[in-house]
Amino acid sequence: MRPIVCILLVLAALAGSAGDAAALRSHHRDGWVVGLSYGGARGELVLVDGSQGETEDGVSPQIRFGRMISRHFALGVSYSGWLYETGVTPLKFRFSMQNVGAALTWYPGQPDRGLGGLYVRGGVGLAWTSLTGILILAEEEQGHGARLTESGVGVEFNLGYEFRLADNFAAGMGVGFQQLSIEGDVFDQATFYPVTFNLGWYF
Repeated sequence: MRPIVCILLVLAALAGSAGDAAALRSHHRDGWVVGLSYGGARGELVLVDGSQGETEDGVSPQIRFGRMISRHFALGVSYSGWLYETGVTPLKFRFSMQNVGAALTWYPGQPDRGLGGLYVRGGVGLAWTSLTGILILAEEEQGHGARLTESGVGVEFNLGYEFRLADNFAAGMGVGFQQLSIEGDVFDQATFYPVTFNLGWYF
């Protein structure tokens, strides 16, 4: 069983069995929401010629900013990235997949119940992939290298659970799916699956 499937099952079990005390504090949400996340990600890329590559390495930063528009929904913007470096010195390759766009977050549970920490987020926006080749030579300053970037449309889906540790602060973890449709001259499709530790501020 793939690690991301195991994590999804754990999150579902945690949310399903969470008692009223599991939330620690009431998940009061009626204003602005700011979130930061960081973790690992598995990525896959398909080129226009049909060749593809896959890796389980890399890191994934995420940033979110939004506002509650009802008791259970927040509307805002979301950024997700996947960064990976490969190659053997002196030639290194740095690869990234990134997506930023409008996002809608759904909090299905009641704020004062254990399920109040569960959330589902979806979004769509601008996506881009970049590949940079860098020549690293001893006793020479590292340059920026040659960079190839193409853009397209990105779609994201995230599922997570957070614990309210203070009146305006929460922490938890989540899993996600990012699909980038580039359809450029070199890059065709890209996908990455982040597993992150999340922090959230409500004010």
